[in-house]
Amino acid sequence: MALSAAQMRALPQYFTDLPDPRRAQGRRHRLPVVPALTAGASLCGMQSYKAMAEWASSLGQAARQRFGCRRGNGHYLVPSLYVIRDCLVRLGPEALDRRGSVAD
Repeated sequence: MALSAAQMRALPQYFTDLPDPRRAQGRRHRLPVVPALTAGASLCGMQSYKAMAEWASSLGQAARQRFGCRRGNGHYLVPSLYVIRDCLVRLGPEALDRRGSVAD
C-alpha cells in the first residue's frame, strides 16, 4: 500500500490525544509523529520495529514534513529505531487499543 499526502498529514492528528509517557528531558520528536510513522509503516506492510524504522528512514523530505517530523540542520528528521521502540513500549498496547476503539 502507498500512502497519499493527505493520509500522511492525517495520521499524526489521529494520535494527538495520547498522553506522552516520556520524561520531558530529551524529547526530540513530538509523540503523535512516532505512532503515526509506525502506523504508516504498518499499513505499508512493515511488521518489526526495525522494518518500521527503516521505512521511516527511507521517506523523502516531503513525506517527512507531511508526517510532522522535526526539522534539524535544514532537513526533516525521523525518530531512530530506539525512539520508535521506546515510545511504543511506553505507550503500551492498551493506550493504542483504546485509541483505536475511539475511532470506531
